[in-house]
Amino acid sequence: MNRPTILLISKHPDTRRLLEEASGRDIPIENAQLMADGLRLWKERSPDLVVCEGTFHQLLPMLDYARQSSTPVVAVGERHSVKEAVDIMRAGASDYLARPIHLEDLRASVTRLIQPSTSLSSFPPSKD
Repeated sequence: MNRPTILLISKHPDTRRLLEEASGRDIPIENAQLMADGLRLWKERSPDLVVCEGTFHQLLPMLDYARQSSTPVVAVGERHSVKEAVDIMRAGASDYLARPIHLEDLRASVTRLIQPSTSLSSFPPSKD
């Protein structure tokens, strides 16, 4: 089986470190800082999961593309707004996390959303 791949669209270096820890360090993570670069990489590489940060309006092009593809998206918002979280989920996100991101929440999202056909054996066990 092929190893899953993840695309991260974020300007925050701490998000990449958290995602590496949440997904297992041997899962390749492609990183883009700008939405336009992230969308281009998404179309070129077809990752198994996309994690992107921004406001509803910043995320909209990504969520539009998510509805056209079968790739799940974890949206990370800067605000603790229920309305924004609901709007983002309705627009096509598979999950929504607010900053600060908690490792357990990110790990749960990544584990749940990686396609069942990919190998999950590289994911670290939960530290319950």
